[in-house]
Amino acid sequence: MVVPGTANKTIHLSRQLFVETALAVSDRDGVDKLSMRKVATHLGVSPMAMYKHFANKDELLVATLDAFIARADVIPGDDLEWDPWLEYVARRMYNALAGASTWAPYLGSLGLGPRAAAVSDAVVKKLVTAGFSISDALTAYYTVVQLVIGAVCLGGISVPVAAGTGEQGAASLSNFTRTYLLQADVRGLQIAAELDALLKRDQIDIGLPLIIDALRVRLSRNKK
Repeated sequence: MVVPGTANKTIHLSRQLFVETALAVSDRDGVDKLSMRKVATHLGVSPMAMYKHFANKDELLVATLDAFIARADVIPGDDLEWDPWLEYVARRMYNALAGASTWAPYLGSLGLGPRAAAVSDAVVKKLVTAGFSISDALTAYYTVVQLVIGAVCLGGISVPVAAGTGEQGAASLSNFTRTYLLQADVRGLQIAAELDALLKRDQIDIGLPLIIDALRVRLSRNKK
């Protein structure tokens, strides 16, 4: 099937074209607004044309997520040691998802496409080669994935500007910090200052070093 185009050109409908269009629609409108009808309308065809390639919306979402992962290009070259290699993967995941956070609610419910599976395999292979057990490698990978998703979700409560004084300063504080400031006890005031500083950091920087350090300790014990 083809779609009439301009200047006597035609667009050949294919699974790849539908996925690329779905990715563009999700970038523009958010994943929660993605539908087979919207993709078909964007291409000027009937939604029925998509059912040749996708049984339902979930299949389209899995394929679109796989294209999103491929575009993120999270796997570095093999010349890095395992720890900066894993940090690169985590930060690339975080940067990609932070720019398209509407994917976050879907990541635990969708199946894995080939690219997502390839990333998992690459991480496990890298860590096992470094001396980790398969169990430790899988645990490390999914801990990193959970950290990335959590950091992206928490990014919405972080404070990118410095807190000042008075009304302007109060407006720049997170809701979490303001909650502690309302407490009369000294401990609440101390927590507020620490929390405000924490929430101004890039959220991936909070947990990732702790995970990497814990993995270094685990690897050191494995080699004894």
